[in-house]
Amino acid sequence: MTTPGGEGEDQTPPEPEASAAYPVAPSEAPPTRGFDWVAALAWSAAVAVALVLGGLTAIGFQSIGEQRATIAGWWKSVAAERPHEPRGDDLVEVMPMPLPGRPPEILPTVGAGDEVEGAVVIANPSWLEPPHPEFPEAAMHKGIEEGRVQLQCPVSAKGTILSCWILEETPAGVGFGQAALFAASRSRLKPRTVDGEPVRGMVRFSVVFRLG
Repeated sequence: MTTPGGEGEDQTPPEPEASAAYPVAPSEAPPTRGFDWVAALAWSAAVAVALVLGGLTAIGFQSIGEQRATIAGWWKSVAAERPHEPRGDDLVEVMPMPLPGRPPEILPTVGAGDEVEGAVVIANPSWLEPPHPEFPEAAMHKGIEEGRVQLQCPVSAKGTILSCWILEETPAGVGFGQAALFAASRSRLKPRTVDGEPVRGMVRFSVVFRLG
């Protein structure tokens, strides 16, 4: 296109040609990240430290007595989970058995033909099963080494010793009497006879205890 003067060429710049369409690459999605174990462990450690510091802080606000009670409670809970070990106060004390003493002496104390409460006394009784009393522990613990008990016992026609009673006990109160009664209840002697027939009678005898 020329100017009105007809001079020169048209200065209007030519319209640009349509540019070719350039292909645009599709945008790529950001890669998906996996589970961050390092971050998880760091978070767990931070929580644990916070709990410990919180517990120590709580103890710090307690009095000394309360702190000791709290720490003692922790130790008790730990000790409860450990296997039990026998302590000194758990041991059972075993007392030694009494030392054997000398066989007791069985001594008659009445003569032949005497009567005791209407029953004829058996003089010089013949024992089928003599008494075997044990030396009492109470006397042993007190350092007593000798005792004497006099008994009186009815005897059946079969020679069985019936209920005895104590006539004398020296020393008293340390078990000699009970030991003699128990032994007499388990003994047996030859019964007295009249015209060849066994009859009931009475026996009086002393039991002498000697230790060692």
